[in-house]
Amino acid sequence: MLINLSKEKNYKSVFPPIDLCGDNAAMIAMVGLEKFKLKEFSKLDHPAKPRWPLDEEAIFLKGAGVKL
Repeated sequence: MLINLSKEKNYKSVFPPIDLCGDNAAMIAMVGLEKFKLKEFSKLDHPAKPRWPLDEEAIFLKGAGVKL
C-alpha cells in the first residue's frame, strides 16, 4: 500500500531491512503518519533526543507513568 501510494504521489519509497524494524520503528512510523496527515513537515535537522516527547507541553513521565 505504501509503495503504491508513493508511486501515485511521485515519492521515492525507502524501507529499512526487516531485521532493523522493531517496536521503536513502528512507533516512529505512526508519529510520522499522524504528522503527515496534519501536513506538519520538518527540515529533519533536529538533534537526537532519546526521550523526546511528542507533546512538548505534556508532563514528563519516566517509565511506567512515574512523574519527575
